[in-house]
Amino acid sequence: MHAGMIRAIAACLMLPSGVCSGQIITAAFASPDADRWNYPFNATPGTRESSPSFGAILIDGFDDRDSQFLVGFDTDGQVTSGLATDRYHIERVTLTAVVSNDDAFAYDDSYDAFATYLDPLDAGYVADADAGRALELFGVGFRNGVDSTTWTETGAFGGVPAVAPAQGARNAFAAEFDTLGVAADVSNNLKDAFDPTPWAIGTTSAVAPGSLVPVDTEFTFDIDLCVPGVREYLRRSLAEGRVLLTITSLQAAAGGPDGGQGVNYPVWYTRENAIAQILGFEPTLTIELRVGSAADFDGNGSLNIDDIDAFVAAFLTSDPRADIDGSCTLNIDDIDAFVTAFLAG
Repeated sequence: MHAGMIRAIAACLMLPSGVCSGQIITAAFASPDADRWNYPFNATPGTRESSPSFGAILIDGFDDRDSQFLVGFDTDGQVTSGLATDRYHIERVTLTAVVSNDDAFAYDDSYDAFATYLDPLDAGYVADADAGRALELFGVGFRNGVDSTTWTETGAFGGVPAVAPAQGARNAFAAEFDTLGVAADVSNNLKDAFDPTPWAIGTTSAVAPGSLVPVDTEFTFDIDLCVPGVREYLRRSLAEGRVLLTITSLQAAAGGPDGGQGVNYPVWYTRENAIAQILGFEPTLTIELRVGSAADFDGNGSLNIDDIDAFVAAFLTSDPRADIDGSCTLNIDDIDAFVTAFLAG
């Protein structure tokens, strides 16, 4: 056993009562506190009963991910906000959302590279191997003086566009993040010719991949905490007391080889939809986490030999919960991180 573990036990037992604290939480949110059809020509921001997500594929003046669905959940009622970000130990985050249109698009459970959206005559074109386009989840970045604490679902869409009438203008945009919290807008990844890493791909058991999706189908987005920047984004969000996420998809409402063929994209129930409120079709968020010391491995609110035993057992069986440093690999760094947390209380 790591020698520091023994020192940590003694150190913790000498700390004042309550210092070695932590708790296991499953926070479940049955409806967003804010959601928006994040689209430049939405005349009723924050109040629409549905939110499409679609693309304007490679059309100058419009974001490739032209129509985005932004959802926000105030978390501080169930998860204590205002703590240092390293006090939030996230184990699982799941968003669900339900489509309100019927048989309009095909289910695709795999990511499609940007090259599959190019014109077939383009030298860089790669044929899509399966039917449909994935439903993708990202975080939310901001510009034009707006941030995660000041954004509202009924606020202005954006500022001066990079290309008129709307490209690069939105105040809140689908984004990737680095570990320092710097956002990278993925709204124009086709024009910019890069492949972002979605935080989750929407999945459902209602139909097989390639089949048309019926009305009232629920999609589940299990966030991949190993995507760079995701864990840090979620920790910062919990510290602020608000988690914001964006559903995007690149079914071509316009542009590209498949554009302009009517509604061939998902339309999502929003929290304002009366049917969704009655039937439970509003977007939901579930977060499983421990709050407090990373060394309170059993989550009982105190640090003792039981936490040591629980951590060692998890580590030896390659349990992902033993990934204390959040690197998504188990190694000596996790042992060091556990010991450091134990000594710190």
